[in-house]
Amino acid sequence: MAKQLEKKDSNLNTLRDNVNQLETQFEKLLEDVISKLKECSDCIKSAKQLCHEATETTTILESKLVNASNEEKEWKDIKIKLATTSIQGKVILDIGSEKYTTSVEQLERDPEDKSIFIDRDGKLFYYMLAYLRTSTVLINVMKDETLLTSLIIEAEYFRLKSLLDILGSALFSNRTLPKFEHKKQLNPFYGKTNQQWELIYKATCDGLDANIFHAHCTNKGPTITIIQSNHNFLFGGYTAIPWTSDVSDKKDTTAFLFTLANPHNIPPTKYLISTGQSGNAVVHNASDLAKFGGGRDLKLANVSNANNSSYTKFPNTYLDTTGKGNNTFTGAINFTTSDIEVFKLA
Repeated sequence: MAKQLEKKDSNLNTLRDNVNQLETQFEKLLEDVISKLKECSDCIKSAKQLCHEATETTTILESKLVNASNEEKEWKDIKIKLATTSIQGKVILDIGSEKYTTSVEQLERDPEDKSIFIDRDGKLFYYMLAYLRTSTVLINVMKDETLLTSLIIEAEYFRLKSLLDILGSALFSNRTLPKFEHKKQLNPFYGKTNQQWELIYKATCDGLDANIFHAHCTNKGPTITIIQSNHNFLFGGYTAIPWTSDVSDKKDTTAFLFTLANPHNIPPTKYLISTGQSGNAVVHNASDLAKFGGGRDLKLANVSNANNSSYTKFPNTYLDTTGKGNNTFTGAINFTTSDIEVFKLA
């Protein structure tokens, strides 16, 4: 009998333990369910907020589209009124007390305040209108350096890129190597649209001897060197360090190489110096002409039109962003030149 009671107590204890375990599991399950439900509730709230924000954004965009449409219609109406109230669509502009006649189509309205107001030099604006009418620049502009520089500033203000291209190319002599489409790239590479350049060395006129190169270029300040290979590829480099005849590497964080015309149809491209490599941006040596890069990324050898000792070991000091390596500039490592030009800041 005692054994039976003892067995029943044991079974009861087991049952009690099982119930306790179930209770513990149930409470944990309940906590998990409540936690998940809370997460779901938070997700629903976030989704509602996103829907609300999307609705507001859509409303704002629709409003802006309507306003833009209304503004465009208003401006068209203004142009129609100007065209009908003026003589054959012409408008007289009073700019800096100088009066000019132009067509309604030439006017642009400030998108911010919807005004038509030009507070600029009236005399210079004459040349702007002449260009807008004919897409050409008057001859006297190209011959007058002061006028040319002033008009470049105006073209920058009015954001007339096509006019800037024409004016910028005139900052290099018309008798120099780069073609018109190439000249307009050099000042953007340099970083100053209206910078003027003076030709100080031209190999086909002055000679390809290293001594002649240094006689023309030594201590002449920042320079751009433009090289034409015997296959008419155009490339070169810029350095702010004046060329010298001493044997040394020079530091220049602003130096760069460039290609204007190449065998790969790469558009005009500027190649910057590698990080930490500015200490040997250019290499000076009396026995050679220009050298760019401690690894001789670009070397112009003496009498480079009569041999192929000039070469490119690119990239090394400079970064190759177009992926053609040694072949970037001429299609080969070694090359022969047909002409070289060096310009200094004017």
